[in-house]
Amino acid sequence: MSYLAIARKWRPQSFEDLVGQPHVVQTLKNAILQSRVHHAYLFSGARGVGKTSAARIFAKALRCPNAKDGIACQSCFECQAIAEGRSVDVIEIDGASNNGVEAVRAIRDNVVYSAAAGFYKIYIIDEVHMLSVSAFNALLKTLEEPPSHVVFLFATTEPQKIPLTVLGRCQRFEFRRLPQSLILERLQLILTAEKKEISPDGLAVIASGADGSLRDALSLLDQVLSYSANVEASRLDEAQVIAALGISGNQAVHELVAAIVKTEKAKILSLIGDQFDRGVDLKHFAERAYEEVRLLYLVRLTQSEKEAVSAEFLDIAPHSLTRLQELAKSASVVQIERMAQIFAKTIADLNWSSLPRFVLEMAALRMSELKGLEAIEAQLKSGGMPASGARPQASAPAPQSAVPTQQTAPAPAAK
Repeated sequence: MSYLAIARKWRPQSFEDLVGQPHVVQTLKNAILQSRVHHAYLFSGARGVGKTSAARIFAKALRCPNAKDGIACQSCFECQAIAEGRSVDVIEIDGASNNGVEAVRAIRDNVVYSAAAGFYKIYIIDEVHMLSVSAFNALLKTLEEPPSHVVFLFATTEPQKIPLTVLGRCQRFEFRRLPQSLILERLQLILTAEKKEISPDGLAVIASGADGSLRDALSLLDQVLSYSANVEASRLDEAQVIAALGISGNQAVHELVAAIVKTEKAKILSLIGDQFDRGVDLKHFAERAYEEVRLLYLVRLTQSEKEAVSAEFLDIAPHSLTRLQELAKSASVVQIERMAQIFAKTIADLNWSSLPRFVLEMAALRMSELKGLEAIEAQLKSGGMPASGARPQASAPAPQSAVPTQQTAPAPAAK
């Protein structure tokens, strides 16, 4: 049997497996229990957070003959057919490759026919925002007054591209980005089942690189586990995870920001050079450093308050928050703000630069000199700048001399 990727093997098959979307799960289950099933649902949100999986799970719950309390049995013929994508009454359509009006006309012609078995006939359209304007117009009438046995389930990452006339006919569910804590919990569950081990710091690198997407995290995990076949150690550490993924680790990002704050120029050049030599995308490295500056800014602004920001609020590990709190003692608010401005411009410059290493090096060295600018500003303020709210006084006119100015007699007119 061919190998099945972890992202497919561990794809959610029931409402209980859907991670981080309790508001969606509760509403869909209640809709079934209370017989309040709407004719059109729109699932929107970032990539890899469970939109299409939720559509399939909901389709199972609607069509499973053994469903109990809005939960499918997962073992009947219908549940198996939907999970494998071969159910004749659950039609999945890719909006990106079937975006023409002809595809929608085919749907419009077929919705009048009842389901081959059971009651509901379900259409799942993924990336629905890719449909053309003509296709949306052809769908409108059917979407407004569909047969009672038809349910439309739309999934999209860009809901702003969908016409308002379509949005107004759907119940809309916003899928949330997953916090790192939930991603880490899911990764650990999978590793236990797969009988593999990765250190907490290594898992944190995977969760951070996933950017809130569980599917991306599972793909990265699959890559790391493939790399582990050539590693003698039974437990992979952070360095091995970084080597497998070819990305910058959390430690390297924090060290760069700390070196900038502490004006350690040699270390700045060494860190950037190391990332460049390892083939890391410097734009991605700069973006992660930019995010680290954001976290540092929030920690610095709230460190004097009674209730400082928590690791859960910042979506980072507790030891990372401790490192930021220590670094915040060495940085001023103005310095961090200017670092953020320079990083933003640097990331934009890295999009087109043919020398990304030099662009990042120059920006980082400029940021390391910001403390000197603060001293200059303080000196200027103490050198006669008006107080807050005061207006500068107009200068007094120069006193006139007591000696009358000798005026030149006009020249006689020419005769």
